[in-house]
Amino acid sequence: MVKKSVRRKIDRAIKNIWLSDICREFGEGRFIVEADIQCSFYHHLRQRLDPLFAENSLYIYPEFYVPGQGRRGQHIDLAVCEMDMSLPGLLRDRRTDTAAIIELKYGGGDDWISSDFPKSLFKIF
Repeated sequence: MVKKSVRRKIDRAIKNIWLSDICREFGEGRFIVEADIQCSFYHHLRQRLDPLFAENSLYIYPEFYVPGQGRRGQHIDLAVCEMDMSLPGLLRDRRTDTAAIIELKYGGGDDWISSDFPKSLFKIF
């Protein structure tokens, strides 16, 4: 189980990355599609928290798949997961806890809310 103090550090880093790095890069016109934001976010998260991840068996899981009940499963942009690599099987079977879920949206220009936005909220909740 991921400690509360570790979750707080991850939460703080996510907010700081969004408010500083992602906003700056957006202002510089570096993003063309949503995947650009995902890659940048992954990079900054890894850069800031790599020692914390190593100490706590945490991994960034891009396009994290959540199986659906009675419907197709969902892919979440980024998830920070605790993994037990000694367990057998696929990586998704080794996840023991989830510390953070990050769902990003980019519609280009001023259109940051798209028709995908309500579906994305449904994924998280």
